[in-house]
Amino acid sequence: MVVVRSEAVLSLFHDCGYSAVPALSCGMNQRPDTAQIKAELAAAIIRLLAERRLIGAEASAQIGIAAAEVALIHEGKVGSLSVDRMIEILNALDQRVEVKVSPAAVRGPLARIVQHMAELDARIPPEEYEKVPTDLAQNLDHYLYGAKKAG
Repeated sequence: MVVVRSEAVLSLFHDCGYSAVPALSCGMNQRPDTAQIKAELAAAIIRLLAERRLIGAEASAQIGIAAAEVALIHEGKVGSLSVDRMIEILNALDQRVEVKVSPAAVRGPLARIVQHMAELDARIPPEEYEKVPTDLAQNLDHYLYGAKKAG
């Protein structure tokens, strides 16, 4: 699973042997957020290819993408590739991509608490949320103290 998070980009490129994130080549009408998303997706693709020791034509053949696309991604020239295409490549690498949309940063005294809660939430695997009872709010006393379930 690939979760798109901006703080991970530099470390992913560094872990894959790059001293810096390659300059991203983006079109004039693309927003910086799109460039950031593409950079994170590219970093994930590069990391996966490196982990699997797939290069050039071998990568192209095994996951069904053009060798030119592999080269563009390695060079950080992802402007011509759509986000959809990059997600397709990650899917071909047996990855699931999740995009998280959240409000702008909270300001004031609650900012640290909200940030800490978000960090804790990020550590919880999605399958754990599936274990939470659907009637938890209605029957909180039952789940906490063993009281009789509400009706």
